[in-house]
Amino acid sequence: MAKAMFDAATVQHANLLDAAPIVPGAIVSKTLVNTAGCKMIVFAMDAGQSISEHHAPFVATVHVLDGRLEFG
Repeated sequence: MAKAMFDAATVQHANLLDAAPIVPGAIVSKTLVNTAGCKMIVFAMDAGQSISEHHAPFVATVHVLDGRLEFG
C-alpha cells in the first residue's frame, strides 16, 4: 500500500497540481490520506489517458483541477 502524503490527525496543506505532476503518456497517482474510513487519491492524467471501470468500497468524488474530464 502506498504511503499517504498526509496523516489524518494533523492539519496540512498542499498544491494538488504539484502533488501529482502530469507525465506525458502516463497516469500519475498520489495517495493523500489513507485511513480505515477514508482514502483520498489525486490522479494526474495526460491528454488521451483513461482509467478502466472499477469499483471501490468508498464513495467516490471527482474534482477537476485543470483541463477537462469525460465520463464514458
